[in-house]
Amino acid sequence: MNIYYELNDKGELDLGEIESIPLSIELNARFLSNDIEAIKVANTIQAGLGIVFLEFSIELSENGVICQEELESIQELLNNY
Repeated sequence: MNIYYELNDKGELDLGEIESIPLSIELNARFLSNDIEAIKVANTIQAGLGIVFLEFSIELSENGVICQEELESIQELLNNY
């Protein structure tokens, strides 16, 4: 919970990121984002916590969780975003 207040006081992140980073730690999960600054902050708090959504999608594809076609669809959506 201290992390939440620390992040909130810095004023560099939006509310969703401020809530998601501590939740990721609590759940022992990864913090996914397309915001490089938010990922840097997450990785400062805990090494390896934050990852860019596309990189995570590539990991899913490499591990057979999603197929190549699904990865390409994700890439296309992100390119159009």
